[in-house]
Amino acid sequence: MKRFSFRLEPVLKQREMKEENAVMAFAAAQQEYFKQVQLLNEVAANLERATGEVFDNPDACEIISKALYIDYLNKRLHQCKFAAAKASHRMEEKRTLMIDARKDRMVMDRLKQNQFTAYMDSLSSAEQKALDEMGTVRYTRRRG
Repeated sequence: MKRFSFRLEPVLKQREMKEENAVMAFAAAQQEYFKQVQLLNEVAANLERATGEVFDNPDACEIISKALYIDYLNKRLHQCKFAAAKASHRMEEKRTLMIDARKDRMVMDRLKQNQFTAYMDSLSSAEQKALDEMGTVRYTRRRG
């Protein structure tokens, strides 16, 4: 009997490559998200530090400068929150694509496994049939 051959092997390989690319895209999106969150935390810490600072005998220039800096940090914090939310959304999209690619590959893996199991069963059945036939021939020779 010929050896096992999965006719859809090229499709399985293509789906494996698609899954690998999806995993890489998800990792890149996740890295970008973490970078945005880290930047957001840094800006929030700077804002908290700036609002907590107290000057001894501040003059008008220091007060205006601090107010402008705090205003800048508030705007920057808003931008960072928006960028982090956008990165989070992109990361979730990539996660969904990765999961879908993994499911597609697993379907092909299951199909290959089922076909291999059927092949092994037929091989076992053919072997059993040959052994039964040999046993029958031997029995008839001894009796006859």
